[in-house]
This record gives sequence, C-alpha cells and structure tokens, in this order.
Amino acid sequence: MLQAISGIMSVTGIPPDKYVRSGISLVDMAGAFNCVIGVLSALYRRMLTGKGAHIEVSLFDSAVYYMNYWISYYDLFKRIPEPLGSGHILASPYGLFRTADGHVYLSIVSDEHWKRFCEALGFHDLLLDPRYKTSRDRVRHKKELELEVERRLNGIETRQIFKVLRENKVPVAPLYTIDKLLEDPHVISRGVVGVMECEDGSIRIALNPLVIDGTRYSQIECAPRLGEDKEYVLKTF
Repeated sequence: MLQAISGIMSVTGIPPDKYVRSGISLVDMAGAFNCVIGVLSALYRRMLTGKGAHIEVSLFDSAVYYMNYWISYYDLFKRIPEPLGSGHILASPYGLFRTADGHVYLSIVSDEHWKRFCEALGFHDLLLDPRYKTSRDRVRHKKELELEVERRLNGIETRQIFKVLRENKVPVAPLYTIDKLLEDPHVISRGVVGVMECEDGSIRIALNPLVIDGTRYSQIECAPRLGEDKEYVLKTF
C-alpha cells in the first residue's frame, strides 16, 4: 500500500503502465533504518548537551523520501514519469540485457564508458556510428541502440561479458538468482551470510551489513518453537 500511495510503484515495472511492487520489503526496512539514524543522532546530542529527544519516524514519510529524485524531476520537466523497467532515462545503454546463457546489467553513463565498452567487446562499428557519438545522442536513439546491443550480447556468455567488461572498468553486473548469489566468491569472502542451526536443520541468513572495527555484530538464534516461551511471557507480561 505504501509503495502504491507514495508513488514508488508508479515508476517501478514495465512501461507504460505495468506497475509492480518491489520484490523486497523496501519501505519497512527504510523506516527501520531512519529510526536507528534518529536514535543515534539523539544519543549523540545527549552526549554533547545532556538533552534528550523525541524521535518520530513514519513509514509513509520514509516511502515519500525515496521519491525525492522524481519530485524534483516533476518540477523541472513537468512530466509524469512512467515505470522504467530496468533502464534509466538519462543514459544508454543502461539496463538489463539478455546474454547467451542469462542476463547482465550495464550502466554506461559516460562517453568514456561507451568507448571502453565498444573496444572491449569489439563493437567498433557502434563506436564509429555518429548516432551514438555522445551520451545525448545515445539517449536520443536509446531504443534502437539497446535492441542492437542486446542482439549482440545474445551470442556471448554472461561470464565472458562480465570478465571482459570488468577488466576494462565498464560498470557491469550479472543478474543473480538466489542460488548464484550464495555461490558468489565475493559474498563468501565478505562473510555477510551466516548459518543458523535449528532443530529442523541449518538455515542461511543475511547478517548485519555493518562492520565495526573489523567485526560484524549479528545475533544468530532460531525463533522459539510454538509455546516454548509461554511460561516466560505469561509471568513477565
């Protein structure tokens, strides 16, 4: 409901009007983060001044804050934005592109990115095409350019595209499903996924993204079984 009423859903989905909900609990998490920021700010103020504070955080306010980019856009251009799909209104090629065995996400936001992209993959004819010379030109011919880029990427495997473009400092990422994410070497090296041992078996969970002095503080414990804390709850509350 909050994604709908705040406008988040109006710019999420497939153009022109296939609106979708974000696949994660975006607003709930934003409200929690903003609350923590407020509490920490109040604690710091108390340390400096000795005065406390009353913190108020609204899920609705948090959702509207996510629309700050589009609120300004509307005032500047007097346009109501449509859903963006996986792309961007101010850059091209930018978005999700199908490969021979999956998808990659490209973020070509400068002429230097475009030059590296074409040279790395051997698309020299595109680099010389006057229709795509500058970022403004590429946005003007966005649809035809991105169709042509996807046609060419269709014949190359995701791993090869990712390797070549990353080596040439072109912004690129493979599209991971959850199984691929959990196998990714960087995810493993960061230690951001932990294992929780419960009676029904082990369950992997995402850990606290904050690292302090090299330590990732995260409480890992299973939810109580039905009725397990009954006595404690009845006596305490």
